[in-house]
Amino acid sequence: MTGDPEHSTSGNQVEVFRGGKTFFSKLFERIDAAEKFIHIQVYILGHDQTGNQLLDHLFQAAARGVRVFLMLDAYGTSWVGKTQLTEWKKKGLSVKLFSRHFRFKRFFIGRRQHAKIVVIDAEWMSVGGLNFADRYNGSEGHPPWLDAACWVRGPAAAQLNRLAAVYWSRKDKQFLRSQHGIAGTEHGIRVWILSNDWLRKRQEIKKAYFDAIGSAKQDILIVAAYFFPSRKLLRLLLDKAKAGVKVRLVFSAHSDVPLIKPSMEYFYSGLQREGIEIWEWKESVLHAKVAFVDQRWVTLGSYNLNQLSDVGGLEVNIAFEDEHMVGDLYSYFLEEIYPKTQLVRKSSGAIVRRFERLVAFLLIRLALKILFFTNRHPH
Repeated sequence: MTGDPEHSTSGNQVEVFRGGKTFFSKLFERIDAAEKFIHIQVYILGHDQTGNQLLDHLFQAAARGVRVFLMLDAYGTSWVGKTQLTEWKKKGLSVKLFSRHFRFKRFFIGRRQHAKIVVIDAEWMSVGGLNFADRYNGSEGHPPWLDAACWVRGPAAAQLNRLAAVYWSRKDKQFLRSQHGIAGTEHGIRVWILSNDWLRKRQEIKKAYFDAIGSAKQDILIVAAYFFPSRKLLRLLLDKAKAGVKVRLVFSAHSDVPLIKPSMEYFYSGLQREGIEIWEWKESVLHAKVAFVDQRWVTLGSYNLNQLSDVGGLEVNIAFEDEHMVGDLYSYFLEEIYPKTQLVRKSSGAIVRRFERLVAFLLIRLALKILFFTNRHPH
């Protein structure tokens, strides 16, 4: 369902996290245990307590001789400049800002390094949707944004490390690609590391979504932060619903991007007419990007179901088809997530509200078409 087995690895141990303090505690613990190298690529490094904690752990790792590679998106982490880069390099970090954008006041043009990945000693790796900032970690009185990430121990770590090394300088690339991984275990599972990079003609995540949804026989569950699908994907979901497949979409009741929520609501009535259920997460902002098909295939990572993720930046997802693992994860989502969601009832809404949705839809579509975005775009 996912793709060529030659592009996957078997024998991996996988643990999935909803996000929050449990994930970050595990991240800091594994950084502290690193012996050879740490390789991180992330869209946003927060200028806050969580971001500072991560930097402190990385500085400590570098001080004990571990090579540390940190790649940040120049737009998503715009607070980082020459002063920070100089200071961090003096403390032993290899730091790179990806794709410095053309900028005019509040407008930017350029690709994004949107993936959120960690590789440690080519033994451990993490892929998910979490940026490294307070809102993904949570604080007293403020629950973390709903997100998902997984930790993997096994040969997949070396595979991801080689894939992500391409964006570094020749010297750093040679070092990263020379790091050998570990063998898989007998009872581990097969995982696929999928990437999207339009300039390098990689559309693996997009293809995996279409292949998996196209093969669905029973049910599809999609948890999406910024749902603005292509006409082709929208038609596929509608066709599956007409064919009797149960399709459920979980969105956020509160978006961090003002235009996103009404533009997503523009799709609601058409989806609901074909029997597709729409649920909204109420507790906090939903930032996850997860999809299940027939309770035997799942993918999660940084990829949003919109054109910006298709052609606007670098994305990394993980996918696996292990029936036991996927079934347990599916049950967890139903038991832990659904009680805090609310089914959206069919409603045409007031004329003014429908007009607002149409305007938001047209504006977002225009922005995605020309890949021209402000500093409030989805992350």
